[in-house]
Amino acid sequence: MSRLELIHDLPSPARNRPADPSGPREVGGGAPRQNEAGAAIRHVAELMRQSRRLILLLMLACAALSCAYAVYKLNFSPVYRASAKVTAQPTDAELRYSQVYVRSSSLDSANVITRSHIEYLKSREIAERARLEVFGAAGAATEEPQIPPLLAFAKEAKQQVEAGLRWLNSGSAGAAAGDKDLVTEIQDAIELKMVESSFVMEISVAWEDPKIAAELANVLARVYRSRSREQVAATTGELTSFLETQKLATERRLSDLIDERNALRMASGVVEIETERRELLARLFAESAQRDADRRSLLAIQAQLRAFLPDRPLNRHDGLTQTTKEELNLARLREVELAAAVVESDKIVARLEQRIEALAKLETRFEGLNSEIDRTRVQLDDIDARLLEVRISEAESIETLRIVDLAKPPALPEEPKVVNRTVMGAVSGFLLAMMVVLSRDYMATRLRTQTDLSGVAGLRVLSPAALEATELTGAAASPAMAAAEEGMRPYLDWDALDTDDMVAVLDVSDPRRAEAVGRRVMQSYPYSDQVYTGLLRRAVRPGNMAPSAAVLITLGRDEVSASELRDYLDQLRALTRSLPVAVAFVDIRGRVG
Repeated sequence: MSRLELIHDLPSPARNRPADPSGPREVGGGAPRQNEAGAAIRHVAELMRQSRRLILLLMLACAALSCAYAVYKLNFSPVYRASAKVTAQPTDAELRYSQVYVRSSSLDSANVITRSHIEYLKSREIAERARLEVFGAAGAATEEPQIPPLLAFAKEAKQQVEAGLRWLNSGSAGAAAGDKDLVTEIQDAIELKMVESSFVMEISVAWEDPKIAAELANVLARVYRSRSREQVAATTGELTSFLETQKLATERRLSDLIDERNALRMASGVVEIETERRELLARLFAESAQRDADRRSLLAIQAQLRAFLPDRPLNRHDGLTQTTKEELNLARLREVELAAAVVESDKIVARLEQRIEALAKLETRFEGLNSEIDRTRVQLDDIDARLLEVRISEAESIETLRIVDLAKPPALPEEPKVVNRTVMGAVSGFLLAMMVVLSRDYMATRLRTQTDLSGVAGLRVLSPAALEATELTGAAASPAMAAAEEGMRPYLDWDALDTDDMVAVLDVSDPRRAEAVGRRVMQSYPYSDQVYTGLLRRAVRPGNMAPSAAVLITLGRDEVSASELRDYLDQLRALTRSLPVAVAFVDIRGRVG
């Protein structure tokens, strides 16, 4: 081990030094346990500081690649976006649905109805119709321009990656080259937005040709409007056909009932039942009155004959005068006539009553027919009213989608946005760098950060020591380093160094670092006139370690593992159990000769 006697050749700073604002880290003994989340954050932050060159390099590289590719694509294959604005008129069914189901919830009825139209516009059927109208049955309107090699390579790589992902997810790569058909490309190019709480939608299409983008946006609106008309026509056509069929059947039934009533009227010979009934009732009343009068007259004559000849047979005229005989004969003749008139009246009254009864039955049949005719006419009127409603609804539903603003070919491309792509590339580079840094840290077994040192029990962890490469050769620190010394020496703020006894500075692998740190200790603690430096693995051997008041272990990053450092510490404890031990990383600035 080498002994340093540099204390008298260096200026002596004041003994009262500013303390480290963050305070020294110490694990073990009575020190409080650190918060795990805070320790993890500090660990990652220190890893980022140590790997800042790698992170910055990857960020710049990814940002440069993204910027170059965006500029290349912007010049050779830009993407234009054209937008058409439409308004969706809700149908009666949609309004009824919103009134019954949506109004009772917290949802916006306009958004619900507009969302349904958006889903229809995204369907493959609409995209297929737009393809046929814009590109024709062949699938291409014009000959496609030659794709630049870089873009062709990027497209092929993207297709291969998608095929690989499909194979991993489903076990099949799908299409041989992963190509999308034109309909799927149109679906992917469509973007639909809606104005909140309204029925207004914006149909936008992104395409490499601005004219095709505008034409596709306008065609999508027209195709969807045509499809809505077809659906309305099909729905109302079926209902109209059904109602017209019902109307024809009802009209035929009404005609049959009217014919049956006319036939019954002709067969009965009755033109007006009420008039016929009044006439029959009048005749019945007259015949009944005449019959009753004849019957009373007959009874009166019979009473006179019985009173005139009470004891004689009716055929004996003995002792009567000629006049009496003549009167008697006339009375008998009148009796016979009245009896015959009463019998005839009874027959007439019976016939009249039979006719009245038949007329009542006929009237019942007429009333049934008339009621059925009235009901049939009411049904016919109801069918006519429903037909009118259907036609009105069809006329109102024809314009379900109205074009408010047609799309125009854009003058400037929308994609790629160079600034956005560059920022995304920088973010991707940062994420990639962090993945590399964290992966290396996860796989590492050696101590690299302050948090790693804090995991070794029984050690006081000091702040890292920043040294210039020239200090390893024994030269003094540069003026800039000397001027910043007050801010760089918190690692020396350890009370155990402030002693008149010997202090040992032991390095894990490089004795030059121990000597440089020893000089710093003698600068900061001029009362310590004895500082020994050397290698740790030699000092822990029996007989090599001189009695010391404190031991400061220095090491570089990624040099030893926690178990190796713990073994060294155990060997030091075995030599002197109460020996205070601290550890600090040494960071070298500049190239080491």
